[in-house]
Amino acid sequence: MHARLPRANRTMAALGALTAAGGVAAATAQAFTASTYRVDGSPYGLAAGPGGNVWFADQTGRIGSISPAGRIAGSFPAGDGSVPAAVAVGPDGNVWFADSRGAVGRVTPAGALSTFPLTTPGSNPNDIASGPDGNLWFTEVNANRIGRITPAGAVTEFPVPTPGSAPNRIAAGPDGNLWFTEQHAGKVARITPAGTITEYRVAAKDLRGITAAPDGNVWFSAEGRVGRITPAGAVKLHRVKNGTVNAITAGPDGDLWFTSPDGSLGQITTAGSVTYHRLPGKDSRPVAVTTGADGGVWFSDAENGVIGRIRPRNGAYTRAPRLGGTTLTFAVKGLVAGRVIAYVETKAGTRVPMQAGSRLGTRVLAKRYYGAAVVNGRAATLPNTAVTVRFSTTPPRGARLVLVLRRPDKTLAVFTPSRRIR
Repeated sequence: MHARLPRANRTMAALGALTAAGGVAAATAQAFTASTYRVDGSPYGLAAGPGGNVWFADQTGRIGSISPAGRIAGSFPAGDGSVPAAVAVGPDGNVWFADSRGAVGRVTPAGALSTFPLTTPGSNPNDIASGPDGNLWFTEVNANRIGRITPAGAVTEFPVPTPGSAPNRIAAGPDGNLWFTEQHAGKVARITPAGTITEYRVAAKDLRGITAAPDGNVWFSAEGRVGRITPAGAVKLHRVKNGTVNAITAGPDGDLWFTSPDGSLGQITTAGSVTYHRLPGKDSRPVAVTTGADGGVWFSDAENGVIGRIRPRNGAYTRAPRLGGTTLTFAVKGLVAGRVIAYVETKAGTRVPMQAGSRLGTRVLAKRYYGAAVVNGRAATLPNTAVTVRFSTTPPRGARLVLVLRRPDKTLAVFTPSRRIR
């Protein structure tokens, strides 16, 4: 298996947003770049894994990894007749996978394979996740069970109380338990590390993806819906485009990202505002999504043999920084969600932070420090934003104004190049 050059590098813009009630909310332009990489196989489940790479389950019988540069870093056999459906990184540093032919497998970063067949014929393991107890947990769709496997390979199975529920996806929750979707029963369920299962009915059908979210809740996907369930079991549903939403993940920006049935990727804030992002190619069919160590949102398209990634595009200044006493004014476009840090850097390398009372458009900005001042706690996405920054002392003319975007996992430069103050 090998990766070819990127199929496309295309700028994507927001297509619109739907509120939970189904009305249209104001959408603002947000630019992203997308890269897609062909692989000789049928990539499905994804997980960020060893080496900073994204690992994937190839349904043609292999486990692969792709580097942030888009090159295949590894491709290993998953066993004769295997059909890997999902991957997860275990507490032992190895990559574990669910083999829908009836086994759980383990691949070391060097490619050494171990397989652990399950006792129930045709059980159809479909997803796998690392648990808080140091074990791996997986779903068995046809056997209607949740399985647990230790790093040594000892398997324990727990029956789901609702017959024929078809447990589909599973994820570690924020409460120290595992959460899973019941595709045919219309339920989301919780299983403790000891194996106690509690089910919660949801007013949705064809439940699929599930993930822990930054808001301390669990989010899941279903037909035409993305939902949130609290650790106590309170459910809230948000309407999205019609069709089955196959997968969902917590993004690097504090939002949730999901595969949309129209071939795009959806992005939903924890408040329920939805945006869709077109993907390269007329027949894009994303089936899985995960956040990589590089801060990108990665997706797989098994039908077209593609793995792709989208990332925010760099912002730009639309009005150069001008100084009037201790007040600096400028304008930017392409501001993206996250924490935006602003500071002025003198020729000597000294950083002069802004102070409280600075404004982003009409919003008063809070003064916070991460070595420099945060312009806003969570930036709005605006096509052309006026910014006023105030300083306790007058910065020297000729100093550089620097804006960077701090993601939850890393800091990315988004306004390049920096501008000299006039």
